[in-house]
Amino acid sequence: VSDLGTVGVDVEARWSPRFSGFTNLRAQQERSRLLGGGTGGVCLARARTWVRKEAVVKAAGHGLTVDLARLAVTPPYEAPRVVAWPGGPLPPSALQLCDLDVGSRHAACLALVAGRPGGVRARRADHWLRDAP
Repeated sequence: VSDLGTVGVDVEARWSPRFSGFTNLRAQQERSRLLGGGTGGVCLARARTWVRKEAVVKAAGHGLTVDLARLAVTPPYEAPRVVAWPGGPLPPSALQLCDLDVGSRHAACLALVAGRPGGVRARRADHWLRDAP
């Protein structure tokens, strides 16, 4: 829930971005990273890159209809943010990203389109889910 702007969220299993087309979805700035595909650390890094990009395009209202190779995000071991999006529908400064802790088997990111600065704060919802019908 946000009163600052539109939100996009993506969650993926850490092994999901092992598909061969993943390399074609990386921006030029990302090409020197994430070359491997088999080890757990590389898979998690690729998953984190993927969820950051997908959360951004969902928040922007475009989903996977945009060319993800034009959207560059920070490396998976750095704080999440959009580095560049040439020709994108929004300037990188309009987007705030937050990696979400969803356990060691998944990667997740929240993207917020906000016209003004405001921190993204994630809260656990276990108690709400536990009490749901």
